Amino acid sequence: MSNNITKLINTLKDKNQILALRLLAIEQLAEKPEIDESIQALIGALSDDEQEIRAYAAEMLGKMGSKKSLFPLIDSLHDLSYEVRVSALRSLALLKDEQSIEYIAKRILDQNDKVRYEAVKALASFDSIQIIKPLFKALLDENDAVKNEAERVLIGLKLSDKISEELVIPFLRHTDPFIRDVATRFITFRLIRSAVPLLVEQTDDKNWEVKLSALQELNKIVAVKTENKEQIIECCLKCLDDNTPKIKMESIDILRELKTEEAINKLIIISTKDPDERVRFEAIDAITEIRRAKRLSTE
Repeated sequence: MSNNITKLINTLKDKNQILALRLLAIEQLAEKPEIDESIQALIGALSDDEQEIRAYAAEMLGKMGSKKSLFPLIDSLHDLSYEVRVSALRSLALLKDEQSIEYIAKRILDQNDKVRYEAVKALASFDSIQIIKPLFKALLDENDAVKNEAERVLIGLKLSDKISEELVIPFLRHTDPFIRDVATRFITFRLIRSAVPLLVEQTDDKNWEVKLSALQELNKIVAVKTENKEQIIECCLKCLDDNTPKIKMESIDILRELKTEEAINKLIIISTKDPDERVRFEAIDAITEIRRAKRLSTE
């Protein structure tokens, strides 16, 4: 160990030294992740009396990337200072060790909203099915920033493994419509089996926004592949009777995409009698598209 490293460690440990110099020592030690004494010095600083020292040491350990700091950082998730807990979460996200997931997930229930927000962000760093349940739990958070971040992470999540229906069904059936809506938008291309049957079920939801999300997700499936076509058509024909214009317009769009000839009679009625001008226009456009497709197929 060089004299310079020894000097930095001594500065860090010297509680009579001014805070700025001790923080600078942490920063300079963090630049030497290949030296074990540097790592151990920062791990030791996680127990310092000064909150600023503990928080900065926790932050720098993540950047050093040593697995030796994994469990010391997990322990720091219980620190009395929320700033230390936030720093520990950020560093655990950088380490990406799946052993930390269950401990990060517990911070979803932290008393401090900044910690809960950071816990959601940290979970997003992992490619693991283990993160799904705690993220859905975060959708019930009283803080909008936490809730919105959980939604953003779930909808943008890219997992290597497909998930089972059993994992998501409780969220699709949840009493909270926001959770049902996010779950509906979450399942589309992430299930082991086709999501179509579950999405069709969601079009029976009492909440029109959940219904609309289900139709929009079915539309995404139709755009890339044809599966469960008859089930989707039956669903959309039924949704044409809905009272919400957006529901009818989305259903018409899917039927147009599928070139559904059996929908023409119903679309003709809608094109002349629906009270919403936008719906009538969509119906006329869909009829034109379907008939054009039919003509082209017979030429």
